[in-house]
Amino acid sequence: MIKKEKCMNMNHSKMNVLVRHCPMCGDFVNKAIAKKKCQNDEHIRRRKERSQFCTDCGIALNLK
Repeated sequence: MIKKEKCMNMNHSKMNVLVRHCPMCGDFVNKAIAKKKCQNDEHIRRRKERSQFCTDCGIALNLK
């Protein structure tokens, strides 16, 4: 079994997280939040915030 590297984002250790996915690794941090289909303009805004993954849908944002 391959050991997954631990994400440094603090959302993984919080009890009441306001986002569905972690912006650094894309893993679930709160599955209770409903899945959302994002628009491209929302992904553009998150890229400007330097997020690597969308916090709503979990898609990689490919920062380049």
